[in-house]
Amino acid sequence: MEDRILILAPKGRDAEVIHQVLAGPGRVCVVCRDVASLATEMGRGAGAVLITEEALASADRTALVDQIEAQPSWSDLPIILLSTKRSGTRPPEAVTILEDLGNVLVMERPIHGETLARAASSALRARRKQYQTRSHLEQLGAAEERLTQLNATLESRIEERTEELSQANNRLMAESAERERAQQAFVQSQKMEAVGQLTGGIAHDFNNLLTVIVGNLELAERRIADEKAVRLVGFAREAADRAARLTHQLLAFSRTQKLVLRPVNVNRLVAGTDDLLKRTIG
Repeated sequence: MEDRILILAPKGRDAEVIHQVLAGPGRVCVVCRDVASLATEMGRGAGAVLITEEALASADRTALVDQIEAQPSWSDLPIILLSTKRSGTRPPEAVTILEDLGNVLVMERPIHGETLARAASSALRARRKQYQTRSHLEQLGAAEERLTQLNATLESRIEERTEELSQANNRLMAESAERERAQQAFVQSQKMEAVGQLTGGIAHDFNNLLTVIVGNLELAERRIADEKAVRLVGFAREAADRAARLTHQLLAFSRTQKLVLRPVNVNRLVAGTDDLLKRTIG
């Protein structure tokens, strides 16, 4: 499209002559019959526009002006206006036409064909640079879009990685807490084992002492004739028996003796301690 030259010269053979002058390698000439068709072709794309001044003098230029004003920021379509040579200043209508056309080059007729061809070639070169600018802007926009996509992908990957690290840290903290609890339980078990070993040793020693006490109490029961004394010795022996049972419980606690569970008559147990409690607490 940057090689197209749109020609609007409706009077006489102007369009045909201009087409013959400008047609050549690298240039495609399109003759438009009126301003409306020119505006339509401009919307499709063009490298330059060549218009004779009389084609705009009495025509409705609204579509043409709208098309010129609707150009994107990179576009400034070059327009060559072939004006009729006149003396003095331009009339207001001619000035308005120049203002409406924007990037316009005014060339007064009669004009040499070579001069017109060079002006058209210059306009096409400028237009090609505009199209190159558009291409660069499109590439820049595509690069920015890719960069935005990469940035969004990077942010998403960072969030995912951060979440993974957070989960790993939580697992590590949980494992650390679990390890600490296990270590505390192990230390406690070692303490309990030490206490059990100490308790077992004391129970064995205490059991040896009770064996001597119980044996002497049995001998005393056999040799004492006083009923009251026998009764007192019996209390002592019951206490010794209870102490023996206590040593058995201590041995069970220290895991040196197997604990055998059996039902207990609580009333009988309490009644058996009645005399001991009375002597102890009054």
